[in-house]
Amino acid sequence: MRKLFFLLLLSLTLSACSQDAGKQEVDKSSLIPSLDEYSQEEQEKIKQGQTLMTHTNTALPENVRNNLSCVSCHAGAGRGDALTLIGVDKKFPQHSKREGREISLSERVNGCFARSMNGEPIDPESEEMDAFLAYLKFLSDEVESGDQYDFMTEENKGENIPVPDVERGAELFERNNCISCHGKSGPEAAYSGPDLWGKNSFNDGAGMSRFSDMQDFIKKNMPLGEGGTLNDQEAADLAAYVLSHERPEFQGENRFPDGGKPDDYITEKEREAIKENIFEWEELERVENSE
Repeated sequence: MRKLFFLLLLSLTLSACSQDAGKQEVDKSSLIPSLDEYSQEEQEKIKQGQTLMTHTNTALPENVRNNLSCVSCHAGAGRGDALTLIGVDKKFPQHSKREGREISLSERVNGCFARSMNGEPIDPESEEMDAFLAYLKFLSDEVESGDQYDFMTEENKGENIPVPDVERGAELFERNNCISCHGKSGPEAAYSGPDLWGKNSFNDGAGMSRFSDMQDFIKKNMPLGEGGTLNDQEAADLAAYVLSHERPEFQGENRFPDGGKPDDYITEKEREAIKENIFEWEELERVENSE
């Protein structure tokens, strides 16, 4: 009996260790396979996909209506820390709360075109979509599942976010020299970074138009090369400042047919309330309530 108990305990311990090992930190570059492992035809398709990821707005001008490309959010064409795409191919098909049904990876790609690119979906049967999917599969070939490592399952939304102050955000935008990359957007084009508002930015149906998504992205990734140096309050103030500006209106329907639509999309209605200083940030689910 004692021996049986010992073997059971050992089995449970090894199982726990194995699970922990699978969730350890990993150098993302070690998860990128060598192109030499692929045929010449496959290599060309993968390279085409990477080019489309990097130069989306110039490579697909009929589908992109702003100055953004996939790399505007997904650093290093999905290889970096900012919204990494390593393992994404293993996550689809998956249920979409927004659509109320299971969607494919190509549908998710086209969701970005409609929202983040403020444009038009590309033909799911096109050469370009094949290239996107080939590249995303390439980024996923060295992982076993879409949740193998912590960075793959990390929720990209902040919680218990401090109540923001738009005026403080404006001061931080100047003080942290955000203008050096993003310009002042609006009528002036951004310099080296993406436009954060105005006609050449993402529309208000994009994930980045959610206050929690924007706050979390800023805190983890900005300023460029110094991600994690801003505290929760600073990231919240900056997010509120950025989202208080005008941007294109999403022309589709934010569906969520089964309910559960996030309450922190900042659309024209919310922007007007922010301008009048009557928007109640503390009422948002992910914002701390001081009461």
